[in-house]
Amino acid sequence: MVKNIVVTGANRGIGLGLIKELLKNDQIGKLFATTRNPSKSPELQSISDPRLVIVEMDADSDASIGKAVEQIGKVVGSSGVDILINNAGVLYPVDINAPINRKEASKNFDVNCVATMAVTFFFKELLKAGAKKAGHSQVVNISSVLGSISLTWGAVPPRHFTAYNMSKARTYLPLFIVNS
Repeated sequence: MVKNIVVTGANRGIGLGLIKELLKNDQIGKLFATTRNPSKSPELQSISDPRLVIVEMDADSDASIGKAVEQIGKVVGSSGVDILINNAGVLYPVDINAPINRKEASKNFDVNCVATMAVTFFFKELLKAGAKKAGHSQVVNISSVLGSISLTWGAVPPRHFTAYNMSKARTYLPLFIVNS
């Protein structure tokens, strides 16, 4: 069965790697790669595959998410979205041995946690349509080894990653709830 997949934060790193790997699969119908600024994503733009649709979306903006969902919805129609991969994230360094910059610390949580929930909520109807077609749909939240509870302290993460570590550890929680 052909699948429609959305990958957020697809302009570099893990997101871009996912796009390249997913396009190797002939079961992919449409693959939507979201990025805050498509014109500043030359490697993503260089991929030539008719199944790839690059969509401008800032996961930290409800208006931007809504516009992206509308654009994607027009392409997929009643077949919906089969898989949503929440990969978009940020790392704002916050040194715990210096006065805490609350704005920068909060930005890690706003994007890495709250935006992931918001994106999932906005895509809910397209995911339901995908589930109606295929019997199920999936939401995958990408985290980081720095979100690992067992690696939060010690020599592994530099101390300025603390807010990032905490925000990425939070993305694991829904997985534990689903699996328990």
